[in-house]
Amino acid sequence: MKDTPDITKITQTEVYVFEKRRKMKSTALDDLRWLIQVRSKDSLRHILQYVHIRADKAEATDGIRLHQSTHEQLVGLPDGVYKVLLNTEGKVIIELNKEETGTFPNCDAVIPDKDDLKGSFKATTGNAKYNNTVSKIIYRLGKGGGPPIDENYLADVIKHHPEEKMTVRYGDELSAIRFDCGTRMAIVMPIRLED
Repeated sequence: MKDTPDITKITQTEVYVFEKRRKMKSTALDDLRWLIQVRSKDSLRHILQYVHIRADKAEATDGIRLHQSTHEQLVGLPDGVYKVLLNTEGKVIIELNKEETGTFPNCDAVIPDKDDLKGSFKATTGNAKYNNTVSKIIYRLGKGGGPPIDENYLADVIKHHPEEKMTVRYGDELSAIRFDCGTRMAIVMPIRLED
């Protein structure tokens, strides 16, 4: 893999450094930081504490939400699970973990097909409209008969997004909510309300 302006491979290792070196709308660093925030923090679900990269997608999940990216600089890395060594605003360092014995779950199996979801709408994302966007999406889901969503999980979908449109798709109150935006796709499971 050759170096690009946003990613550097440290020679003779499987460590990759992503840095923001210029102002761009969306970079591999932005997509990677977006993935990292949804990794599991549960030590009993060890494999979910990694970022999984395969030929066509990079992904992370905690079992309740899933973020995937098809950014070309991420899917160009060797397949496997990556440990996050450093995660800061302008720099992320990840290392391919060749010793992990667990199997990352088949995340594609839980992604609802766009056509199976009954409702959809567009939302504008980006830091300038962050709080307003969260409120509008929650309102639109409620008005459209969509499932209830955890406000913090929704905020994580919107974080690190460039200023662009996002499509929100939803089904009934038990179905996952799907967010599509450029190279990114997210799934958030609904809140279970008790009677």
